[in-house]
Amino acid sequence: MTYGSRQAFKDTEDNQKDKRERRPVHCTTQPTPGSSSPKMLPSPTGPCQTSSRSLVFGLGPRITSEDGIITGAKLPTGRQILRCMLAKKPGANGALSQFEAAKVVLDQVRPFYKKANIPMVSDKQACHKMVDLVNANNKLRKISQAKRSSETTAKQFEKMECRLDATFPLWPPNVEKLIDNPEDLASWPA
Repeated sequence: MTYGSRQAFKDTEDNQKDKRERRPVHCTTQPTPGSSSPKMLPSPTGPCQTSSRSLVFGLGPRITSEDGIITGAKLPTGRQILRCMLAKKPGANGALSQFEAAKVVLDQVRPFYKKANIPMVSDKQACHKMVDLVNANNKLRKISQAKRSSETTAKQFEKMECRLDATFPLWPPNVEKLIDNPEDLASWPA
């Protein structure tokens, strides 16, 4: 190694050190103990997660590991199901297939239906419904940037948003006849 190449390596190393020192600090507003006014503190997670870069067309904020767990007190929505399915990364190398991911998500959904005393469709039908939801959303997200502002795409997007915001239906078509308890039937959402 010659002196010139060592000097170039040192310059590169110094430049990288300067870049690390000049890295922007992302702040978050947090209340200071004993004070009613908030104080700007460095955020350990970086920039706000709702920036335009982290939004995914047809999905909302980017998928995180937290999306892999369905929580709440109500039956899950289509959005919760979709985000949980995508958090399982179906189709990636060494990951679960879509149907296997649907089985894992179904295991998380089943307790909600059991607690609400609502009968469910068969596991196979439920998994197929979940896979169909993912495929429909993938089809919407594959629309090119140039066509996303068209009226047709806007209608498709609105239809998907309604589907995602509604309770994901994993009950049979004759569910009203299958619910025995009159209180459960009176609070039935459909």
